[in-house]
Amino acid sequence: NATMIKFAKKLFNSIWLNHNDKQNQNIIKQFKQNGNYEASYQKLLENTRFAAKKFKIFTAPTVIINKTQLFVGVDRLSNIDAVLNTKSLLPPTIRMKQLLPRDSSNKLEFFFDFSSPWAYLGYCRLYELKGFVNEIIFRPILLGALFRDIGTPNAPAMAMSDNQRRYGSMELQRYSNIAGVKLEFTKHFPIRTVLPLRVFIINNKTIDCIYRGAWQWNVNIGDPKELCKLLNDHGFDGEGLIKQAKSDKRVKSILRNNTELAKAKGMFGVPTYVINGDYNTFLWGQDKLDIVKDICCGWRPICNAESVAKL
Repeated sequence: NATMIKFAKKLFNSIWLNHNDKQNQNIIKQFKQNGNYEASYQKLLENTRFAAKKFKIFTAPTVIINKTQLFVGVDRLSNIDAVLNTKSLLPPTIRMKQLLPRDSSNKLEFFFDFSSPWAYLGYCRLYELKGFVNEIIFRPILLGALFRDIGTPNAPAMAMSDNQRRYGSMELQRYSNIAGVKLEFTKHFPIRTVLPLRVFIINNKTIDCIYRGAWQWNVNIGDPKELCKLLNDHGFDGEGLIKQAKSDKRVKSILRNNTELAKAKGMFGVPTYVINGDYNTFLWGQDKLDIVKDICCGWRPICNAESVAKL
């Protein structure tokens, strides 16, 4: 009701703008004195249980459209807008390109691992950065090793609730549709990617067939024989690449150093984007491409260190 909304706005401002703990307590005290506290609290519990059961909600903010489409997070507003507004004027890319300085020269570092379907989508969507980025540096890392070192489960989805996994699958399909990319979840998950990543370091041109082999054709790229056949079928010397990947110390060192760099810079997943060497504002997730474009156009995020430290 109107009273709840009024106090909610006050409390949000107090917590996230003013950072005033004393004011927070006063607002809550005023609400309790309003006379409808118990009834409002019971209504809140009722709404929460209903939403969790009917729509499989597991966090906030969550937006539901037409009782069927679920969107989680404030970063999904562009997707929500696309659903609600069937007509668009200019694609966002065209609008933003007009803001690029004429002398702009942007370099993108793309941290990835073949083991992630999200990094696969990120790879497939790199073409969207044409005109924004002049150079792309591919930095393969061992995601499993990074997870191990920072205390993340090797397969994070397995540690999620059923609702989170269900939503994650829906998001994966949603973004593969947005990108116009075929994606078939591999039967070999989690994938061992040490060998294919080393192969990529030796010959960067192998990236496309390895990614598509893993996430379109259900090839077990962690198996040397299957990887060799995949490479041979696409015009590469599979035997030679795999032999070198198993023995070349320089190649092993590059992969290890990339992974250590990711850890040292605070990264925790793939794909991760770094623009113009600014590791303080790296972006995680293929759904952050619009922000990548914004930064390429000159925008810089304002980060309040004190506020972040409280999170």
